[in-house]
Amino acid sequence: DCTIIGCSAGGNVAAGATNIVLYGANAGYNVTTAHRIVAIGSTVALCMTTATDQVIIGTNAGRCVLTCAGNVVVGAHAFYNECAGSYNTVIGNCAGLTQKGATTNTFIGALAGALDSTGSGNVFVGYKAGCANTTGSCCLIIGNGTCDLITGDFNTGNVGIGTVTPDGTLHAFTASAGSVT
Repeated sequence: DCTIIGCSAGGNVAAGATNIVLYGANAGYNVTTAHRIVAIGSTVALCMTTATDQVIIGTNAGRCVLTCAGNVVVGAHAFYNECAGSYNTVIGNCAGLTQKGATTNTFIGALAGALDSTGSGNVFVGYKAGCANTTGSCCLIIGNGTCDLITGDFNTGNVGIGTVTPDGTLHAFTASAGSVT
C-alpha cells in the first residue's frame, strides 16, 4: 500500500500507514500512520504524522502539516507553516505560506493568502491576492496584491468592484464616476 522513493523519504513510516505515495528527498519523513497521502517534492510534508486525504506537491510544500485532512496543495513552499488545517485548496508558490489551523480556504496564485494565519473560508485568486489579510474569514479577493479588482464578504453577501469596502450587495467604484450601489 505504500510507495516511497527518495533519500530518507518516509523515514518513520509505521505499520498501519495505508495508501501513501512519498516521492523526493525527505518527503514525508515523519509520517507514521497517515492514510491516503500523495506527497511529491523535496522535504514536502516533512513533519506530517497522521494526516489523511492529502495531495501535496512542491519543494517544501506542506512542510509542517501534522494531522490535517482533505487538503490539496501545489507549489513550492505553499502551505509551509500549516499544521492542522483541513479542506483547503492552495495552488501557487508560497500560497498560504503562514496559515496555521485554518480551514476551507481557497488560495490560487503565487503568494495568494501568504500572510493569512488563522482566517477560514476565504477565497483569494491572483498573484498576492489577499496578501494584506492576516486573520479575516469569509473574504473574497480577486486581484494582484496591489489592486484588488473584486472584493467580497461571504457573511454579508456584499461584493465590491474597485473598492475594498463594499457597502451594498453590489458596489462598484471608479475614480472618475464615483460609487454606484
